Amino acid sequence: MKKMLLTVCLSIALVCAFAPQAFALNAQEADLLLPAALTEIEEEAFRGIDAKSVYLQDRVTTIGALAFADCEQLKEICIPASVTEIAADAFSGHRKDLTIYGDEKSEAYRFAKENKISFVSENGGIPGELE
Repeated sequence: MKKMLLTVCLSIALVCAFAPQAFALNAQEADLLLPAALTEIEEEAFRGIDAKSVYLQDRVTTIGALAFADCEQLKEICIPASVTEIAADAFSGHRKDLTIYGDEKSEAYRFAKENKISFVSENGGIPGELE
């Protein structure tokens, strides 16, 4: 089966955040590349989507409550260092082999460590599952 990249293309001037449940259950069996202008992912925005990979860009600062909850197909998410807040339940119901990619000095690293989620450093650190 071919891997599909689903790119959300929206006007830079207009998109700063996705409303609650904006994409819930709508992106299926795809990779999701979010727009560069996006600054906030609100609660439940991507809850239950079937995307396998999600790539956040450098302007995102917040991942809200249940934003990626119940995403049973999600295997990896790239979270930039610009993210300073991740809700405790943002990835509730995630699969056991979820991997977060990011900077080892970031909120993504702290979140992964606190929640025992595999973390791979994008800045030369040692990748792998955290204790």
